[in-house]
Amino acid sequence: MTQIKAKYFFKKSIEICVICGLISFLFFTLTDSSFSQSEPPPRITVTPKKVDLGLMKKNEVKLYKIIVGNKGKGDLYITNIPAPNEAGISLAKNSIKPGKKIELTFFYRGIDTGKIKDYVSIKSNDPKTPSVKIILNGEVK
Repeated sequence: MTQIKAKYFFKKSIEICVICGLISFLFFTLTDSSFSQSEPPPRITVTPKKVDLGLMKKNEVKLYKIIVGNKGKGDLYITNIPAPNEAGISLAKNSIKPGKKIELTFFYRGIDTGKIKDYVSIKSNDPKTPSVKIILNGEVK
């Protein structure tokens, strides 16, 4: 009788271990991003990352262009472009397909005299680089 109980106990222990192993496998498979079925990520590229506005007169407006590309496999969305008070942007399109690029036109108004040491941030849904800074240099006379 003791031998039968031991076999029963051993069999139930194996079943429980198999079930626990299966649950652990499913948990880690479903929570691990490498196994998930989510969309492939975008990868933002920005050129140039530094803009020399040169010598400007007070209240002069200078235009400059930035190329934003997507070298990832998912759609890249530009979510926000906070700019300094003297800068602005004309944004016609905010979604960039994989392998594509768009040109953004910014402007900078030289309000205060002196050295220009500013930046513009481009925020996107790129998980590795959610924000890219473009450095602005120059001088207002």
